[in-house]
Amino acid sequence: MKILLLSPQAALFGTEKHVLALAAGLRRLGDQAEVVVPCRGELVDKLSEAGIPVHVTRWRGSRVIGLARLMRLVYVGRYDIVHTHAYSRLPCLAARLVRTGRTVETRHVAALKETGLHGASRLRWLDRLLDRCCDAVIGGSTEVRDEAIRRDVPPEKIHVIRYGVSLPQIPQDARIAVRQAVRIGLGLEEACVVVGAVARLSEQKGLSFLIRAAALLQDRPSVRFAIVGDGDQRGKLEELRRELRLERKVLLCGYRRDLAELLCAFDILAIPSLFEGMPLILPEAMASGLPVVASSLDSLREAEGKSGAAVFVPPRNAHALAASLRELIDDPERRREMAAAGRARSGCFRVDAMVEEIRRLYRGLAERREIRTMGRDKSNGGCSPRQEALSGLRGSSNRRARDPGGREDPQERLARQRSEGEGFRRGVP
Repeated sequence: MKILLLSPQAALFGTEKHVLALAAGLRRLGDQAEVVVPCRGELVDKLSEAGIPVHVTRWRGSRVIGLARLMRLVYVGRYDIVHTHAYSRLPCLAARLVRTGRTVETRHVAALKETGLHGASRLRWLDRLLDRCCDAVIGGSTEVRDEAIRRDVPPEKIHVIRYGVSLPQIPQDARIAVRQAVRIGLGLEEACVVVGAVARLSEQKGLSFLIRAAALLQDRPSVRFAIVGDGDQRGKLEELRRELRLERKVLLCGYRRDLAELLCAFDILAIPSLFEGMPLILPEAMASGLPVVASSLDSLREAEGKSGAAVFVPPRNAHALAASLRELIDDPERRREMAAAGRARSGCFRVDAMVEEIRRLYRGLAERREIRTMGRDKSNGGCSPRQEALSGLRGSSNRRARDPGGREDPQERLARQRSEGEGFRRGVP
């Protein structure tokens, strides 16, 4: 199969990691997977290193210009599947307009209203229109599925497929050396307990509540916080850290590529998100043997699976977050038990299983398309509408011209309507 995957941006965050892993997995199985991104960035470099064809097409910004560019890309590529991510449904519309392939959308976040994507409720009619352009919707959790159903997506279109994670494994005998090296690089003492957070610096991730929780743990001078990531909230987080006088206790490390090494340097991982679909950092932390303190969200609880690998606290509650962190900081034995539970649970998030399930969905959609096309051809005497229009099977030399979908040519339709209008005004039947 020939598949076009769309990434909403070129920085390498959770959604983009998922696209990279899916594209690489599909190509390993013999499919022709290609990726389109709106600009250059780290994802483009990673795709090129993996030998995956990548198209840099500036489709974001003006919807009209973006739609035209995507229609050209999809038309020329003649893809069997067009798969978009993170509510970027314009490519699905492009594929539908040029009448090629099946369309799939993966939704990575449940709370569309809170994200402000597509104008939320103000453009609900547009959401419904774009939903109709998708032949299937994938969600990483049942929370995403339930939210899609509430937004009038037919249940039979929705498929819950668990994400897969692929994190470089650091040998056990090398972990101590890696941990020391990373801590020295961050200016952290070996004896301190490090609470880490890895996230895009956006309001959704709730990192301001983590900084406020750090202020409540001033009586633990050996505890340090390291927030890894970048985003539009960085300035506000720096201002809050300065206001609470936490410059030494809370580190804002910026964007880093050495995730596996960073996780070795942490003792606890915090996920204080306000809403989520299913963040990849949770299974990545479990695979690394890190105990987790996370917001009590349905998608996070589902991923943790009552394994005992995480402690859950109410979102937007710095006091509850600080209390749970304090308990784990003071109880190293419990942290070790949670780490073991996380490693056992992480086996449920295999990339090869995710790719196989998505590929099975692709094949089902492609087969349905073939059946519908054969049925349409049979009703036309064995010819497609395009062949019928070109070969003149209807026998009328002056018949109306039609396009591949059987629609009347716009110019001829306009001339006919004008002629009929004039005839009506003259009283001609």
